[in-house]
Amino acid sequence: MSTIVINFLEQFFVEGGIEVTTAAGGRHMIGKAAGIPLAIRFADRAAELRLVLNPALALGELFMADRLKVTRGTIYDLLELATRNLALQPPG
Repeated sequence: MSTIVINFLEQFFVEGGIEVTTAAGGRHMIGKAAGIPLAIRFADRAAELRLVLNPALALGELFMADRLKVTRGTIYDLLELATRNLALQPPG
């Protein structure tokens, strides 16, 4: 599962940088950060799949359920980075 979520996040985060720790414990740097990158950690593999299948709904739900933790930075930093990258996605 971790490969799927990492591929998804690599496609999404084209600007800025985020360090992702998967449920299996693997660490991956996505994108390029100008300074210290934002970091998140998934609590379980089901959380990874949920984010891939429905990111708009799952991000907030996983954060509130403590299944996606922001380990460096804040939830506001994550939302700002996601919003910035969402604007770069092709329509459709």
